[in-house]
Amino acid sequence: MSSKNFFLTRDKNLVQCEVVETTAHRRKIKILEGELKDKIKTVHPEGVAWGNSYPRLFTVSEKPVTLFSYKGRSLVGLPAQKNNNLIPEVRENYRFQKFVAHVIDSIHLNQAVLLSGGTGVGKTTHISQLAARINQPLLRINFNGETRLSDLIGKNQVINGETVWCDGVLPQAMRHGYWLLLDELDFADPAVLSLLHPVIEDQPMLVLKENKGEVIKPHPNFRLFATANSIGAMQERASAYQGTNQMNEAFLDRWQVIFVDNLSEKDELRVVRDEVPGLKSRWAKKIVQFAQSVRNKTLEENFEFSGDNFSTRRVLAWAKKTALLRSPIDGAKLAWLDKMNRSEQDVILRILETHFGRKQKTTKVTKTVFKSAPVAGRKRGRPPGAKKQTQGPVV
Repeated sequence: MSSKNFFLTRDKNLVQCEVVETTAHRRKIKILEGELKDKIKTVHPEGVAWGNSYPRLFTVSEKPVTLFSYKGRSLVGLPAQKNNNLIPEVRENYRFQKFVAHVIDSIHLNQAVLLSGGTGVGKTTHISQLAARINQPLLRINFNGETRLSDLIGKNQVINGETVWCDGVLPQAMRHGYWLLLDELDFADPAVLSLLHPVIEDQPMLVLKENKGEVIKPHPNFRLFATANSIGAMQERASAYQGTNQMNEAFLDRWQVIFVDNLSEKDELRVVRDEVPGLKSRWAKKIVQFAQSVRNKTLEENFEFSGDNFSTRRVLAWAKKTALLRSPIDGAKLAWLDKMNRSEQDVILRILETHFGRKQKTTKVTKTVFKSAPVAGRKRGRPPGAKKQTQGPVV
């Protein structure tokens, strides 16, 4: 299928165009439809951003039906046809962080993207929500001690008496133009990582020796993403992630590494309010403030919180339990406090009670009075239940 060019106007409309001139510093296009038909416009050269919007020119097989823009960076998507079950579901209130603009740039440059950061900061969900916005099928594999090379590239299987090659997630994504997300890449075996070298080169390809030496060149829509907790800016905290493997410099140089930090207090509060609208505003604010204090190591009693990161994932779990139980302290116990050492729990519980305020429970005492017993201290006068005597006429 031949490719077509589409120009993104300032009012976010996509109109078909043709490129009439290309130099190292600019491109000239002719608009073929709409109010700007037959107009000649000068646009940015390939790989260079002009102004506040990039890119303005898209080359695809058919007219896009979806457009996602963030901080002047844009992605387009084609109609969802096959494998709709591989397209992630859109989370309407999802809040993207600023780093996603760099991810979009890398997608246009066909660079493999490796997101590094603490647990629960949104590395995986950012990629899945980008895919959801443009109808892009996404495959995902999570690396752990049991992940084998065959899970990634495939293997021969005997089906109905015949030996048949079955693709793993990597060749499947490369053949069909899916996005592939390699989660927890720093848990992968070095032998598995070495297989990825030719896939993330400037001219990527995959050689399947087990399948008679088949050579696979990727579909134009194929993109490779990965997440990791213990590389780059996170390397100093690698000890918090037991079982991770150190990646060599030659391998990391082939990736666009982007650090994902925690949300700011303002942005995190917005996320909590969007995800847990039934939570009291003052509790939402105090939960976020507590998380920020943990990250900044400014908790009361000079207590240093164990663990790597008080993540937004943990904050949301706490907020949901708090809304359900109507108690931030009970919510904390179920969401994260019971996972900690007993010695730490007692200290943190005191801090939480100070942070949220401890509400004293009062017990209502009721007195039981028996009718047959005289009541001490009763005021003089008519006894209870006695009828008022009426005085007769004086003779």
